[in-house]
Amino acid sequence: RKLLEREGAVSEAAARAMALAVRQLFNTDIGIGITGVAGPASDAGGRPIGLVYVALAGAAEELCRETRFVGTRKTVKTRAAQTALTMLWRVMAAEAK
Repeated sequence: RKLLEREGAVSEAAARAMALAVRQLFNTDIGIGITGVAGPASDAGGRPIGLVYVALAGAAEELCRETRFVGTRKTVKTRAAQTALTMLWRVMAAEAK
């Protein structure tokens, strides 16, 4: 709650916290958190449509990527999910080496 009040729901800190919480709650090796403004309007804080944070928390590292997507609500959500899956694939490929 304090994090959301301080940083806002659409922030790198919120995405990282979600990824860590997923990892802990579900006892997984990797957790992913996504937060953003998919539209059709900007959020109350004035963050632009298409602003998305994708975070990945693993045992060895934490990553967070800020992106700005253009398009419809559906397009922003799809691209955010694709970004998360690409980040996951890269981490898993690196760990497999």
